[in-house]
Amino acid sequence: MNFVFSFYFCYLLNNYLTAQQISNSITELPRLCAYQNDPSQYYPCVLNYIGLSSWSLYRCPNRSTFDETSQQCLVKIPINDAFEQLALLPSTEIAQFHRVASFILATPMPNDDQDLERQQHKRLVSLPPTIEKLMEPFSMKKLLRKRAKRDITEHSSGVIWSNGSPLMKIDDKPIVQEKSSVNSKLGHFSIVHRHRTAINEDELKYKKICYFTNWSQYRLGPAKFEPEHIDPFLCTHIIYAFAYINNRTLSINKVEENDEDLYRRVNALKVRNSKLKTLLAVGGWNMKSYAFSTMVHNNEKRRNFIFETINFLRKHNFDGLEIDWEYPGIRGGQIDDKYYFTMFLQEFKDAATAQAIVTGQPRLILAAAVAANQDIIEHGYEIEKISKILDFINIMTYDFHGAWQNYTGIHAPLYRRYDELDRDGILNQDFGITIWLKNGAPAHKLVLGVPLFARSFLLAQSDKNKLRSPTIGNGTAGPFTRSAGFLSYFEVCLLQTDIKWQKRVVSDGSESEYMFKDREWISYETIDNIRKRAAYVVANNLGGMFVWSLDMDDFNGAFCNNGTYPYIKNSLALLPTTMPSYV
Repeated sequence: MNFVFSFYFCYLLNNYLTAQQISNSITELPRLCAYQNDPSQYYPCVLNYIGLSSWSLYRCPNRSTFDETSQQCLVKIPINDAFEQLALLPSTEIAQFHRVASFILATPMPNDDQDLERQQHKRLVSLPPTIEKLMEPFSMKKLLRKRAKRDITEHSSGVIWSNGSPLMKIDDKPIVQEKSSVNSKLGHFSIVHRHRTAINEDELKYKKICYFTNWSQYRLGPAKFEPEHIDPFLCTHIIYAFAYINNRTLSINKVEENDEDLYRRVNALKVRNSKLKTLLAVGGWNMKSYAFSTMVHNNEKRRNFIFETINFLRKHNFDGLEIDWEYPGIRGGQIDDKYYFTMFLQEFKDAATAQAIVTGQPRLILAAAVAANQDIIEHGYEIEKISKILDFINIMTYDFHGAWQNYTGIHAPLYRRYDELDRDGILNQDFGITIWLKNGAPAHKLVLGVPLFARSFLLAQSDKNKLRSPTIGNGTAGPFTRSAGFLSYFEVCLLQTDIKWQKRVVSDGSESEYMFKDREWISYETIDNIRKRAAYVVANNLGGMFVWSLDMDDFNGAFCNNGTYPYIKNSLALLPTTMPSYV
């Protein structure tokens, strides 16, 4: 029914625009009309012909009204007074002062210089973006530094920072025009971008992301994990892993027979916590690259996948999509995957935005799970470009070492150890984050990955059990996860009841631990170690943390004698709700 309505709306809108012969130039904006019953609201004039509804109304910022002649929201404030007010406001009020009402249609462009002079003469200021234009690049920074004692910097992503935290964002907001490059079943749209000052409130909040795995339902006894075990207040986002891309049809596919029931039960958690967001992850290690690579390289297949996926997400009540392509350019991919990956992400975001405009729904969140390994990063991602497109980026800062390397190592070290002078010196969480930062990713979009699992090794000799000791394969599988070389944290707790296991602390950078018994060797994290990862996120102004995964914590308190979810409560729960602000 929703599809029929959307298609019919697009058909009417397209016919009207064609009849009016509106230019396809990106420099032209659709005409906006003031709402007669409330001059602070406005709407696209095209809706006069096809019907105006409540969700079509957009509100001007505080104290301003919409002026049809100038096509802007105007407020009568003496300019000098406006500058003084802005300089003295605390950070939260500055955000409100610059905020455009939360709508998808673009704010009208600022007037040219002559119009600005006329506005000054009439003592009118446009909010936003005229105040922003009047004050940038010098006046606003100078006043904020002098009067509010703020350290104002600008990041290449368009985020304006105040004392190391994002204060406001110069963002691209879309409008709809006829005949688009986004020529999909959503209709003929052109996503035309207009720069405007806006606050993205999510960028001021730490992301506390938890993964739900659809195979953990098959574990036995107290390790069996289902959606009802999830505490909906532990996480800000829950990501459902996984859906796949069908190798033949290149369309999104569910994996388990009962996935649709699990979708419903996971999304039902939003009834208890209305602020919770849910995303569906597509991909994962087992899917490899072939389907992703084939899909993104073909224009028609790419558009079809985008359209079908948007409908799939809406049908099952997800708030967004995470792309977990492991990895572009390798494992069955093509050498130029990274360029087509960028193209795919931009087209998905544009199509999701167009769908949101048509339906009045919030735009679907778009995220990606990405590598922290330098070689994979160089071959797989255009970091600066995709960072501008994605809402957040989950960096998989773990699995730096495993039995595949034939020697023991810490699988999720925080920093380089002092004795790591070779290539192992770049295999750590800090280096993985630093690569993304140095290549143009803003810190507030980067989410640090924390494993709730251990890696196990089989030693070549039982008496050689230190770091970098030779190994001959994976350690013994756990009794519940049943995967060689891999143990959940609750299985580590279970093993530690045997006093024959000897523990060693690695505190010279790795901030981790390992333990061994006979020829078994395990790299794992303690609760204290995970707390240090939370401190790292705050100290480096990152966007948050994610844990892989919910089912690997002691979710029911049956194994570790530390209550329920001891690891998540000592990692994600330690992060404040919002990033620090300064007055």
